[in-house]
Amino acid sequence: MKFYNKLFLNAALPVLLLLGACSSATDLTYGEKIQNQGAKTQQIGQNWSEGESLVTKGNSLIQSGNKEIDKGKDIVSKGESTVREGESLVRQGNRLKTGAEESYQRRSPNNAPPL
Repeated sequence: MKFYNKLFLNAALPVLLLLGACSSATDLTYGEKIQNQGAKTQQIGQNWSEGESLVTKGNSLIQSGNKEIDKGKDIVSKGESTVREGESLVRQGNRLKTGAEESYQRRSPNNAPPL
């Protein structure tokens, strides 16, 4: 009988110890539970604050970028206007040159330099 008692104790003791260790690891005190909730809530709050900071920074970049785009559009518009004005002046200048050359050839057909 002693043999069976020892066998039973040797088999049951590790199981009982294991169960005792598991229950003590999960049985938190009320204060520990509150602390765990506080830590989780703090992390949620930090994530929200970080998200809010990124949203603020993103909105600022969007606003700044839109201002730059508007400035760029104004610059492009002014550039296109300047090019049109330049092209008009080139056409006008070429017409004046051609007219002057034709007038000179009509006045002095023999002394005119070759075109």
